[in-house]
Amino acid sequence: AGSTFSFRIKALDGNDNLDPTNTSIVNITSEVGSGLEFSENDWNLPLVTQVTLVGGQKVVYGRGYTTGTWTFTVDDPDPVH
Repeated sequence: AGSTFSFRIKALDGNDNLDPTNTSIVNITSEVGSGLEFSENDWNLPLVTQVTLVGGQKVVYGRGYTTGTWTFTVDDPDPVH
């Protein structure tokens, strides 16, 4: 509990290459009861549940307050086809 981590969200094209033109807004949803929080800055507020991709990617920082193994989901509610 209290540990921090970071992860990179990437938008990939049909060939699994980074799509640098993608500027989607994506949702980050943590497992209920996990106590996970997310920030676009290395633990400067505000906390976020959505981020906007820049150049097809975004680094997000996470922090947990409840001991255990927890999951979170990142999804694009309006995917590019």
